[in-house]
Amino acid sequence: MMKMNILCCDEKQEFIEKWIQRVKPYLGDEKCYCIDTCTTVAQVDQLLLNKGYDIAFIDTEINGESGIDLVGRLRIRNPRVCIFLVTEHEDYITTAFNIRVFQYIFKNDKREAILEREIRRAIRLYKFDKVKCFIRTNSGRYSFMPQEIYYIETRNGDVKMSTTLGDYYGEIENIDKMKKELQWFDFYQVHQNYFVNMNTIISIKKGGVLLENNEIIPTSILNREMIKERINLFLKSE
Repeated sequence: MMKMNILCCDEKQEFIEKWIQRVKPYLGDEKCYCIDTCTTVAQVDQLLLNKGYDIAFIDTEINGESGIDLVGRLRIRNPRVCIFLVTEHEDYITTAFNIRVFQYIFKNDKREAILEREIRRAIRLYKFDKVKCFIRTNSGRYSFMPQEIYYIETRNGDVKMSTTLGDYYGEIENIDKMKKELQWFDFYQVHQNYFVNMNTIISIKKGGVLLENNEIIPTSILNREMIKERINLFLKSE
């Protein structure tokens, strides 16, 4: 997968450095992204000549120039860019809503849980069309989008991938790498043998969870309460 391009633009270099340190823990593996920093609009325009951005953190005003006007130019290079307006100004909230920026954040807002949630949501949108899950069966190699998968079952070296198109049995080349990618899409190890897409959970049953395909998947006996709490928190957040 190509690296995710991230832009951070603010008139104060000191703020940029602090902001990058703040968001880095939520961006995942540093090998998977690169960050460009700018303190002027002109610098951003120069970078846009050669590349587009997947996520951008920009102020609404940058040394007297409009960060709002940058939104359109960023979208010309990448219509799917997730733009965070990070600012001290309240005047642009309505404008931001009208031009559909991804999120409006005040610089003095220290709610880390919300920041983490929104950055993870932006990364998930970036990965949405890029992450493919492959399984090799006796009849060929098949690929699925994360949202097409109910769960992955591993047992005694064998793999079953339950999907909206049916069940597939075979081998996954690097299942640990696949699981790491799928965690961005709310997959969770509810049992030693079952890695489940929590977006497909309908309800929690005694000793398991009911999925949209009407299967009941068991949850681990050893840490069932912890898993139940994790699933409940996820369902409440939806």
